[in-house]
Amino acid sequence: MIEFLGMLLSNVEGARCVALTEGRQRKLRAMIDEWSSRRPRAGGRLLVEPKELASLLGHLVFASQCVRGGRVYMQGMLSAFQGLEVD
Repeated sequence: MIEFLGMLLSNVEGARCVALTEGRQRKLRAMIDEWSSRRPRAGGRLLVEPKELASLLGHLVFASQCVRGGRVYMQGMLSAFQGLEVD
């Protein structure tokens, strides 16, 4: 097993896989937990800065490389961001 760019690559017979390192998994899980704990304002809408959302989506896109079909699923979220400028 080798760690490369935050991913674990295994070429062992019977256990071939690509996975996130434990550190990346913890960081992503913490981000998801933090986002899950947010609650909408009185108007029923959750308002966030585009840069915050772009950061979360970037981490999810990176993780989607390790999930079968993950990139396809991410396309829907990314298309909602199309044309939006984030500084």
